[in-house]
Amino acid sequence: MSLGYVWVKAVDGIFYRGLTYHDVNGNWFLCFDEDEPPELVIKRTCPTSPEDILRELGIVADLRHGPGGSRIFNDKFVKARAFFLKMDCSKPFPKPRPHDKWDAQCNRMIYEGTWYGTT
Repeated sequence: MSLGYVWVKAVDGIFYRGLTYHDVNGNWFLCFDEDEPPELVIKRTCPTSPEDILRELGIVADLRHGPGGSRIFNDKFVKARAFFLKMDCSKPFPKPRPHDKWDAQCNRMIYEGTWYGTT
């Protein structure tokens, strides 16, 4: 959980605050934190593999097992698996899709918070 703002620069040149990629069915999400690598969280019942999810997003990364247990999906605790992404986080990330979520966006760095997708 982040105490400050976390910004992610996408390939469209826009900076997104609080960006979370997720699927339309609510089976997985990819989130960003100020003191851990990007984390992919997948419901245990999700039929899609972590590798396929990254391919769908267009992200190239190695997966490292993270903390599992229960995570919140749609306001309910659900059994889940978690993976940290080992990758070059200085490169821009994919443009968010219409169903992904973020709090705010801007066209330039404003130097407050943690930044992904920049050098």
